[in-house]
Amino acid sequence: SPVMQDRLMEQIKGRTTITSPRPELIQITYRDSDPTRTYLLTQRFAEKFIEESKATKERESRDAFEFIDSQVQDYHAKLTSAEAGLLTYRSEHADAQPGSATDANARISALRTQVEQARMSLMEQQSRESALIAQLSGESEVTAVQTRAGLYRAQLIELQAQLDRLLLTYTEQYPDVVRTRLQMQDIQRQLATEEQRRSTGESTGQSPFDNAQFNPLYQELKQRLAELRREIAANQSRMSTSESMLSAELDRSRRIAASEGALAELTRDYEVNRDIYQDLLRRRENARVSMVLDQEQRGLTFRIQDPAVMPLRPSGLRLAHFAGAGLGLAVAIPLGLLFVLIRFDPRVRSARQLERATGLNILATIPLYATSRERVRNRARIAFAVFMVVGVFAAYGFTYWIRQVSG
Repeated sequence: SPVMQDRLMEQIKGRTTITSPRPELIQITYRDSDPTRTYLLTQRFAEKFIEESKATKERESRDAFEFIDSQVQDYHAKLTSAEAGLLTYRSEHADAQPGSATDANARISALRTQVEQARMSLMEQQSRESALIAQLSGESEVTAVQTRAGLYRAQLIELQAQLDRLLLTYTEQYPDVVRTRLQMQDIQRQLATEEQRRSTGESTGQSPFDNAQFNPLYQELKQRLAELRREIAANQSRMSTSESMLSAELDRSRRIAASEGALAELTRDYEVNRDIYQDLLRRRENARVSMVLDQEQRGLTFRIQDPAVMPLRPSGLRLAHFAGAGLGLAVAIPLGLLFVLIRFDPRVRSARQLERATGLNILATIPLYATSRERVRNRARIAFAVFMVVGVFAAYGFTYWIRQVSG
């Protein structure tokens, strides 16, 4: 019945002891009055424990693998979403690129250096311009020391020198080079005309500028001033361009700074999800290996050090122990009672005890005289005691003979 089954289970639980003498050792002990049942139950306990442990280990490894696999799928979706968000933000914000802030700072520093250099160069050029203007104000534009032909030759020499300087820097198609050549051709035609006029002896009225020529120093200062003004214009244009580029880079730097917070947050989310995803991948592979090992019964190894055996004799106190104890108690208890009786009995039982108690000398003692009835009673007691002793030894001998015959 269910009640008897429950009672049997409680009895088995009460007779079973499970201990762990060492961390890697488990000891199962079962005690019963039937040796066969003791052997079978102990053996079944070991087999059931190994089966349940392997099944539990396999189930745990499978559950761990499935859980880690689900986490891998979740974090893969999170990682994909974070990566898509990061790519979308970078595509919508061109300045939100790795190293943009460093590049912008380097560009701003370079542009500031260019602006400062251009400003210093412009100040120097303006100072030189002021000096050249002051020199020009003190020079005359022309000198009347030569004829018209000599003036043409001087201009031709000056243009040739200017052409040589231009050719050192520019090509033949440069506008100043072409203009200088055209001026030289015009002067050469004028010089040829003047020489032809003078050779034919044509008499004409002398002009106030027949013997005049341009002042070379004035022309040189004027040319240097023109070149300096061209350099000033170019420097101003370069400085204006650098300033506009610097302003654009500053605006770009502000945009980068504004986008760094959002970019840093997106990047941080992406890196955290990436690290967790990679760690979960490693854990999943370890869990897969553990699950395969458990399925193939290779992961958890049990070995029975001391297998259950059929007991040949019971453990603990046996019949011989109880028999020896009974005999010992049969001898010790009467002797003990006799010692207690003699030790604590107040009655006087000998002449020496009376002398020691009273301090007097005993002259004579009268022995105890037993009547015929008392003598019969004493013999009966002795016979009964002998019979009891012989009966006990006979019972022990018969029991031992019975166990030997039945064994």
